[in-house]
Amino acid sequence: MSDSSGSVEAHGPSAIIDPAITGDLGGDGKLGRGGVAWSLFEGARNPYVILVTIYIFMPYVASVMVGDPVRGQAVISKWSQYSGWIVMLTAPVLGASIDRMGPRKIWLGLLVAAMVPMMAALWWARPDLSGLSVTATMVLTTAIGVGFAYSEVLHNSLLLRAAGMGAAHKASGLGLALGNAFSVLALGFTAWAFALPGKVSWSWVPKQPLFGLDTATHEPERVVALMAAVIFAVGAIPLFLFTPDAEPTGVPVLKALRSGLQQLWQMVRTVGQFKDAAVYLASRMFFVDGMNAVLIYAGIYAVGVMKWHALEMLIYGILLSVLAVLGGFVGRWMDAGLGPKVSVRVSIIMTLVGLVGFLGMTPDQILYVWSYPPALHPPSGMAQSSVPCRR
Repeated sequence: MSDSSGSVEAHGPSAIIDPAITGDLGGDGKLGRGGVAWSLFEGARNPYVILVTIYIFMPYVASVMVGDPVRGQAVISKWSQYSGWIVMLTAPVLGASIDRMGPRKIWLGLLVAAMVPMMAALWWARPDLSGLSVTATMVLTTAIGVGFAYSEVLHNSLLLRAAGMGAAHKASGLGLALGNAFSVLALGFTAWAFALPGKVSWSWVPKQPLFGLDTATHEPERVVALMAAVIFAVGAIPLFLFTPDAEPTGVPVLKALRSGLQQLWQMVRTVGQFKDAAVYLASRMFFVDGMNAVLIYAGIYAVGVMKWHALEMLIYGILLSVLAVLGGFVGRWMDAGLGPKVSVRVSIIMTLVGLVGFLGMTPDQILYVWSYPPALHPPSGMAQSSVPCRR
């Protein structure tokens, strides 16, 4: 709802409880310290997704811990469904209740405090299952996934407080760019410190993996969980120091959740009166879930079908993350210049073109037409382990 001055109320449906935030529509507002801190938190979340979920750790679970990439993909899919169901049933209630809850940094802090040790615990997912079992590993990753969804709701609710309407697009684009930049650095460090040592004679590469990590027990693949935990913990600190929080409302948490649930149910009952919102929410659900599926299973596909090893996966991740860094800045410019709807359309078209090309890639064929003889290019691999894996 705008007034004659061109400002907009940026708050939830419980305006009586959660005081309105006002800011200029669009514009080119300055990104201050709170907005940068918000972006750093977003950036610090991304390395877990890149290192653990997509490129290194989950492919290791599927191919080594489970012992069969195809069966491993089925296991990961099953547990992904569990986290998806939990998020589907609970995250909307949190979103509907959040304006009534008042301050949310305390809840975000509790989530970070729980997620960081769970991420670090994945280090004990040993190939012989002497540490974490496959089930225990998947329970941890499922819990982390649910925590990520909750943290996204809480974190996004702070965006306008951190950056205002005029600079929200800058904070969002910077967060995406930082996430991929941190991921590139983490992937590059992993390649330099753990994957390349012993495989190349370059003077700037260590002769052996750093910190005495044992490639036979896949420690270089498992250590990325520790790296992701440290990046997330450190990157979250500025948010709690500098990003403004919501004002207290005096509403107890349980009462806020009950009110949010009632409001959510009322919205479902009257959805026919808000067709545009319903179409948007349904479209976003399919869009986000589809993109997540492509990202999650691309790594497993590369290991199971393309027969890539960890070094190839690292290079693959670095290349895509570099492009995503650029995409973060381009997306910000597109959003400011073309508007969000046109920007999303362009992104979807480019993604579809990429997926069509992706389908034309096989171990012996490139983009449908060019032959590639794998025998002339043997895989390098980070670790050729002799440790037997339990089935």
